[in-house]
Formats: sequence, C-alpha cells, structure tokens
Amino acid sequence: MKYTSTVVPAGRPEILANDDWAGMPFKAAADMKAGDIVTGKGVNLYDIRAADNPNGTYIYRGCIDMRKLEESQKPTAAQVAAFPQIIWLNEDNTHFAGTSAG
Repeated sequence: MKYTSTVVPAGRPEILANDDWAGMPFKAAADMKAGDIVTGKGVNLYDIRAADNPNGTYIYRGCIDMRKLEESQKPTAAQVAAFPQIIWLNEDNTHFAGTSAG
C-alpha cells in the first residue's frame, strides 16, 4: 500500500479572539494562511496547503484578533461591510464590525 508522510508544524496560528464563533467548510483552490479573506464567505481559520489537503474552514461569525494578522491580511472597509457578523479586534483592544473600520 502506498502512502505519503507530511510533517505538520507544532501548533496552529490562532486568529480568533474568543471561542464564540461559527464557520463552514470549504475547499481551497490554492494555499491560504489563517486570516486570509475567503471572497464572499468569511475569514480562513487555519493555514491550508492545497496540494496536501485543500479542505478548510471559513469563519462567518466571530471575533478576529487583528494583532495576529499580517498587514496584507487586514480587511478593507468593503470586506468589513461584507461580513457584518465578524468583529475585528484592534491592537488597542477597541473593535469594529459592519460598516465601520478601525
């Protein structure tokens, strides 16, 4: 029987600010990092290596900790408006959701 072995790094990046969230499964077409926007759906929960396993989860309701996102991952005003059930926690512990941007 043929099989492959993949080394998985210890721990996963955690972008959530609390444990009250809701997500849905999706299949990624390319590699994604935790915190990347899944267009029209939400925010990717964990890193995905599509060649190994394209299955992922996007968050459509919850609180995302902006301190854990790279600068290029921070949402635009349009993305914030597109996901009104996501609260974005800023570096100074203020937050915004819906149509406001921090």
